[in-house]
Amino acid sequence: MKEIYVGTYEDDGIYKISCEAGHFTVPERFCDISGCKYLSSMGDKLIAIYKENDELSGVAVINKDGKVETKLAFEMITSCFITYHDGKIYTANFHEGTVSVIAYENNGLKLVKKLFIKEKAGCHQVLFHDDLILINALFMDKIYIYNQNFDLIQTIVFPDGTGPRHGVFSADRKYLYQVSELSNEVFVIRTADWQILNKIKLTDVESARSAAIRLVNDKLYVSVRGTDKVHVLAVKDESLTLIDCLDCHGKSPRDMIVIDDDIICANLQSDCVTVLKNDSSYLTFQIPKAVSLYTD
Repeated sequence: MKEIYVGTYEDDGIYKISCEAGHFTVPERFCDISGCKYLSSMGDKLIAIYKENDELSGVAVINKDGKVETKLAFEMITSCFITYHDGKIYTANFHEGTVSVIAYENNGLKLVKKLFIKEKAGCHQVLFHDDLILINALFMDKIYIYNQNFDLIQTIVFPDGTGPRHGVFSADRKYLYQVSELSNEVFVIRTADWQILNKIKLTDVESARSAAIRLVNDKLYVSVRGTDKVHVLAVKDESLTLIDCLDCHGKSPRDMIVIDDDIICANLQSDCVTVLKNDSSYLTFQIPKAVSLYTD
């Protein structure tokens, strides 16, 4: 059985949905914590962006019983991304233009580094490749590549107005598949030299804004707000082929995950999570301000 955790945008907590063999349970309230725009894990614990009050936000560590074990409020504006790597928690702050590094020691959290790129740089994700740290800066149209000391090593530059948001690595780590929020494209980047090899346009709708990207086996899945679609691409090394475009049956799919053959979307503006089944049917679960999804 898999557990799906659903974060909500404002004050509506975290919910949990269980699934097994294509069957999904009704969502249940898992944790009373505000502003969980992004979720990830650290060992057997859940980690979340959260909002402490109107003035402070930070990071929370939550056990599998839904209890907040520890938290650290250290920033005025809520981050939009969180991940765990090599003993530390990393967050990206879209509005501040910062990336923060938090240590988890003796069941407590401590801020150890805050990297400032530029105010409103649109920092949206932190990725890791070997000993390198990659930061997507959406409004800079760049991915910054740092070493472990946060010395800038290289910059991947995209055309103006591209807006690199999130990326995923191929299984062999030879390619980075990068989705752009503003131009609605998927780029193929070779990790040996960080050169852009290929790209594909998802939609020409001006109001569209691409969001989540997931790689499962030989398929890429990308959710697009504005058109409220999930685009499916066949991928092999640097080759990309658009093979399907599915209605998410909700509005503004901010996040999306894939479990077996089921595509699960968190639809922020329609207050629901939808499950797209491979027989073209779908399920809808009402969750207010559903914005983030995580499964281990």
